[in-house]
Amino acid sequence: MKRRVRKEDVIRTTWQLITRHGIRAVRVDEIAQCLGMSKRTLYELFPDKTNLIAACLEQTGRQQKEKIAQLREEYSGDPLQKLFRIIGKYLGDIYLVDCEFLSDMKEKSDFTEAYNNDGRFWREEIGSAVQSAIDSGNLLADVNPTALTDRLLSSLFESRLRGVSRREQQQFCRAILRGCATRQGIERIDRLHESDPDTVSYTHLTL
Repeated sequence: MKRRVRKEDVIRTTWQLITRHGIRAVRVDEIAQCLGMSKRTLYELFPDKTNLIAACLEQTGRQQKEKIAQLREEYSGDPLQKLFRIIGKYLGDIYLVDCEFLSDMKEKSDFTEAYNNDGRFWREEIGSAVQSAIDSGNLLADVNPTALTDRLLSSLFESRLRGVSRREQQQFCRAILRGCATRQGIERIDRLHESDPDTVSYTHLTL
């Protein structure tokens, strides 16, 4: 007896395809073929491709929030390590997917809201972690959390589109944060790097 394809199966397969090839490059009939179902049956679950992609992004967003909540709790007593880990989570997510997917998210009007929401989410999370590092005396008091966060996210995203390696991105983040750090913060950053050269880790999402 043929297994009934669930919505969760469609979302998982679609996510794998679009993050590997880009949103525009993946056709609905390709998704249906991978699942061994007809386009008609797929359209009974999702009215169109835009609706299906939106479901993928919504589920990814939920998982993202859950993982960040775990990071907050795990590194609650170490503001700098928490900051590095959250940046590492962002790096992990943008390097998990193909550049075409990121470009489609940024440029395709159907997903402008999702792209903007994702940007706000990361700005809030990283900005909050930067503020905690300032409050704890690890970053200089005159650092503007919003400006620093915007610079980091913009640089990391655009560098990813240009094909800059994750290692270079990691080094860039460490250099920027070290340059904004107090003496205490510099010592802590150096200790973190000595004990774990990959301080900015690359954990990522999979549906």
